[in-house]
Amino acid sequence: KKVEEARKSGRFRGPVAGPIGYFIKVAPGKEHLAKLAEKALGNGMLDRFVVTTDSDRKLYMKLRQDAGCSSRDCGVFQQANVPRYRNIPPPPCDGVETAVTVLSVSGDLVFNCLVDNSRIDQTALCESREHSEEKLLIRNENTRKDAVRGGKITKVFFLPKGDFWQVKNGLRSLVSNEAKLKQIIGVDRTAAIREAEHEATALKKEADELKKKLSDVQREHKDMKRKWNEESKSIRKIASNLETLQSTLERLKEEAISSEEVTIDTTDLEEDVKNAQDSLEVEKRKEYELSESIEALKPELIQAQRDHQEILSRNEKVIEDMASVEKEIEGNIKEAAKRQKNLENKEAKLSKLEEGVDQQSEVLKERNTKVEESLYKARVTTYKLNEAHDEGGSIELSDEKLAAVKPVETTDTPDTYKKKVQKMQKKIEQERKKRELTDSDPVVIFEKYQRAKNDIASKLN
Repeated sequence: KKVEEARKSGRFRGPVAGPIGYFIKVAPGKEHLAKLAEKALGNGMLDRFVVTTDSDRKLYMKLRQDAGCSSRDCGVFQQANVPRYRNIPPPPCDGVETAVTVLSVSGDLVFNCLVDNSRIDQTALCESREHSEEKLLIRNENTRKDAVRGGKITKVFFLPKGDFWQVKNGLRSLVSNEAKLKQIIGVDRTAAIREAEHEATALKKEADELKKKLSDVQREHKDMKRKWNEESKSIRKIASNLETLQSTLERLKEEAISSEEVTIDTTDLEEDVKNAQDSLEVEKRKEYELSESIEALKPELIQAQRDHQEILSRNEKVIEDMASVEKEIEGNIKEAAKRQKNLENKEAKLSKLEEGVDQQSEVLKERNTKVEESLYKARVTTYKLNEAHDEGGSIELSDEKLAAVKPVETTDTPDTYKKKVQKMQKKIEQERKKRELTDSDPVVIFEKYQRAKNDIASKLN
């Protein structure tokens, strides 16, 4: 946070990148080697920052100190601000990956820093020890010296535990990893999400076109069906009229046979029957044409329905993939929140420890004051006792004389002297009561004692 504020305020003179883990993702399809690639970067690499000038490095170290971070936390690299390195060699052979091919690094400054400090272009990653030795190890049976195929590889990491081997001066050494492999770097799904979004847009456009086409076919089918119903109704009506006319004609014929005297002219009726038969033939022909049209449209309608169903299935698949990505992003956000909470807890503990240090400093200061007071009293007492025996007169105190006085060293504890003082105080109190003395200050009493002593000495002389 402090680095970002300093960057926005323009306090850094050159570009600053960090933490390094923010710029690294796992390349699609290389997820099975993600933990191994992270191990190959080195401990504490993901939390570090990258600067380009000496002044920026000093400013960063000051910001780190202000934030309360130790020298082991949030390290810093100083890297020249040059374009991304282009002469990065490919993997030495098929079936072998390097840290460069497994990790996707977004910033040129961070990429160059990882090449220079973590040697990601010279670190090979393999699925097993046997696979790594088969692909990369070259053994010379005559000289009994080993070499690495490709010449650029310095370390070969392999699963499942993250161990690695290297060759120096023709001798191969194997280094085991005791710590459990872990993965903090996330998978780079940006391209997959972008491709899914493009595919979803294309599918939506195709679905809209097919929906429009299906709507046109359904509308045409509805029109055809309406015409079919109208023509069927007309045919049924004509057929009913024809049956009525035929029954009337038969009835009239029977009446004509039964009554030969009566002559009935059925010419008009026969003409009506003929017209009705012609109309019936026309309607049947129209019905057949409508039926053929409907049959011709059925395959296209069925294909449109199949295409629509396929688009719906693909849309559901895209939605499921996007939901999975969102769930993974949500998990990363929760993990970041958890780390932030742990950081806040550590900051709270650090604050409590600092308060405890301040309290202990106050206690130590108070004790030093008491020690100085006790030392002063001891020097005064020692000085008075020495001067009283040597000079036999009044005592004059001065800072120079007190500074030269060294109290008598003793192995007894303070409690011993405290008990002696208390005992002497009791005796003095008893003597005072016995002699009915009112002065309680030992200095005053001692001065009286000195004056009395001097008076007696003067009288004796």
